[in-house]
Amino acid sequence: MNKLQLNIKGFKCFNNETFELNRISLLTGSNASGKSSVIQALLLLKYASESSSSSIELNLNEPRYAFDFGYPDSLINNEYLFDEVSLAIADGLVLYFRGDEQKNERKLFAHVNFLVNSKDFISKGFTYFCAERQGPRYEYAIKTSDEYGCGCHGENTGNVMSDNWNKKIPGNRHISPTSDKQMFPIVLDEWINYIFPGISVRVLQVGSQYYQVIVRDKNHNVSTGSTNIGFGISYALPIFVGALLADDGSWLVIENPEAHLHAKAQSNMGYFLGIMASAGLRVVVETHSEHIVNGVRRAAVISGRLRSEDINIYFFTGKSESELITIDEFGNLSDFPIDFFDQSRQDMLEIINKSRERWDK
Repeated sequence: MNKLQLNIKGFKCFNNETFELNRISLLTGSNASGKSSVIQALLLLKYASESSSSSIELNLNEPRYAFDFGYPDSLINNEYLFDEVSLAIADGLVLYFRGDEQKNERKLFAHVNFLVNSKDFISKGFTYFCAERQGPRYEYAIKTSDEYGCGCHGENTGNVMSDNWNKKIPGNRHISPTSDKQMFPIVLDEWINYIFPGISVRVLQVGSQYYQVIVRDKNHNVSTGSTNIGFGISYALPIFVGALLADDGSWLVIENPEAHLHAKAQSNMGYFLGIMASAGLRVVVETHSEHIVNGVRRAAVISGRLRSEDINIYFFTGKSESELITIDEFGNLSDFPIDFFDQSRQDMLEIINKSRERWDK
């Protein structure tokens, strides 16, 4: 899988930045520093690629991608030299729009150029999970088959599980790689048990209009609805389902996969995402968790499946600038800038220094 260049000009906080999207790319760093804007640039390109016309009109409130930009002027960087925005990926798909072409509407009037089969970059699928995923519900409505995958909030996950219950998953997506395919519920249970020991999940249809997500806790020999378990499993389940069922070459874009997870579960989630990247998905993750990062590093060092050169880490500062950090074959980081997951060290140093001051008195 080749690395792809994402070029962003004049969009939100960016003047002219290029990001190299690897098999797995981690976006980390300060709040309000540009991580989400990179994700939104990808979402706009995906949205624009759905049209076959060179002049398009995009809704700026699009529930499928969980964005609500307001009006077009909120997308244009006022400090950029030109009153325009250009988003380009893979030397082919270019989304371009100017401020003076916009109307006072919640729509974006833009132009799209498709070069050299550029639609290939999303032709195999694009799965996106936003940070605001759906929490536990007692019942979920059964949706029609034309619903948009698991949904960006994970709201259709149960339907997708039910529809694909008999699907076979390639052996390279199993915890232990194999040349044989295995049934979806078996592989799903393997990964859920890896992150939530003793837990398995099933979908139970209730009547003709609803289903329930049933969580089986082998440790306590009980089965219960998801509302009696908490948010961790509900937030993680769409990620497992979306990744395991995605076609080879698909995009998997996730915000905050660590949400509501214990530290060890976060690390294991990072390991899972690393294995999915090694198995043929292009994974982009926005995260505030050092455990997610370290889980991906573990996948590169101990699994024998993810290569270190397939990982890019972008560390964003509060100036809308970023630094590319790579890892070597031993899991070592190419750099460790200030504020890159070193808060524990900073806190302990502050506590020790203050304690010494009080001791000296």
